[in-house]
Amino acid sequence: MASAGTGKGKGKGKRPGQEKIPGPEVAPQTEVAQDRAITLADAIERLDEVINDSPPPRTEDPGLDSAPDEDDWDAHEYDEEGPHRDEDDPAEYAGGDALLEAPGPGQDPLPWPRIVFDRTGGVVIPAESRLQRRIGGMEAPSPALMVRLEAIRLIRAVAERIMWEWKAILLDPQKGPHDLPPVTQKEFADRAGIADKSRMNRIVQGSYVKTPHWGILSMSQFFRAAEAREEAWDQVLDDAIRWIKTEEVRSPSSSVKIWAGVKQILFANNITVPTSERMLRKRLNERGIPADSATRREIYTYVKKWWRDNGKPEKYPISMIPSLRDLLIDQYGLFSSKVGMEVQKDKYWPFVKERMEEVLRYLQVELIP
Repeated sequence: MASAGTGKGKGKGKRPGQEKIPGPEVAPQTEVAQDRAITLADAIERLDEVINDSPPPRTEDPGLDSAPDEDDWDAHEYDEEGPHRDEDDPAEYAGGDALLEAPGPGQDPLPWPRIVFDRTGGVVIPAESRLQRRIGGMEAPSPALMVRLEAIRLIRAVAERIMWEWKAILLDPQKGPHDLPPVTQKEFADRAGIADKSRMNRIVQGSYVKTPHWGILSMSQFFRAAEAREEAWDQVLDDAIRWIKTEEVRSPSSSVKIWAGVKQILFANNITVPTSERMLRKRLNERGIPADSATRREIYTYVKKWWRDNGKPEKYPISMIPSLRDLLIDQYGLFSSKVGMEVQKDKYWPFVKERMEEVLRYLQVELIP
């Protein structure tokens, strides 16, 4: 029979006559993970409070301010005599004058940049070097400091991806933010390896970036996808409308043919191309252009029929075009289909009037005042 205290049976872990001492309660791993996520989110938002405040007076803290300055830039150099660059390592950024063109003491400050893009394509995160030196002087860094270091890692991942993708634009003095290709935060988070999209949003909303030629910008200006997409669609629609207005009136271009040309423009502007021409048709109709080629062909068909029925007149008053449209609708069935009835609305009238005039000219009818 097993003796007491051998670790077998119900007597495991205690001596005879002794109550079992309960161990410390351990939080479930899901709760630990949730607490860490909240802490990391908070760290991203409050990462550079130590930088956004006025630089503190120098102390004798060997882990921070009195340590040899071997980094690229730190907060104390922000208000020192300019140009604002790292005097401790001038060779690394040779030619990169005014790494930070910060305002002097007493002046209304610009937002403190969380990220600095220098003129050589380097990425500097001022809080990073300060935190690394502080952690380097500790035997056991606190969890709060380690979470802050993780927040910096995520910010650097986004910043380096921006520089990697758009370096040619960022370093070109002739370029501006409007030259950046359109991309959403969600799309860019995937490319930067940020799995949690809410963290990407916190990084973007909480960060200012010092650029080589554009000054200090909010990081959100790098992700102006909605605006850029609308600009690209405006260009696409202008081109599509020009194609439609110059098409042969008796054989209008199909939406499929127009869509093929539109996709090339969207692709050239780095715009995500929809899988069908539905968006193009919708936007054309919103601009008062009948997207359906059959509807545009009706104008030619019924104007020509009226022209033949009325002895092929050689002249026609421009002022009578509105009356001719009404006659074609009432007596010839113009725009009588379900799709065509939409084109009877006033917003389509400028196009319909112009197309009727083009058909009459095609039939060699002289338009007179």
